[in-house]
Amino acid sequence: MKLVDIAGIVKGASDGEGLGNKFLSHIREVDEIIQVVRCFEDPDVTHVAVAVSPIEDIERIETDLMLADIQTLENDRGKAERTARSGVKEA
Repeated sequence: MKLVDIAGIVKGASDGEGLGNKFLSHIREVDEIIQVVRCFEDPDVTHVAVAVSPIEDIERIETDLMLADIQTLENDRGKAERTARSGVKEA
C-alpha cells in the first residue's frame, strides 16, 4: 500500500477554487480515499473555514467530488453521443 498526502480541498474546488481541478485530478488517480479531518482548536494552526467543523469539512470534500463526477459524466456523455452519431459500428 502506498499512501500519498494530497493537499486539502476548499469549498468550490469543482469550480476551480483553491487547487481546484489539480486537486481533483490527483484524487482521480487513486484507488482509495482516506479523509483525515481536523477535530481540534488551535490558534496557531490555520483552518480554511471560519470555525473547525469536521462534519462540514467532510461534506465539503464529498460535495465537490460529486460535482466533479457529474462534470466528468456530462463531458463523457457528450463525447459518447458524438461518437454514436459518427456511424462507427463499435460506437
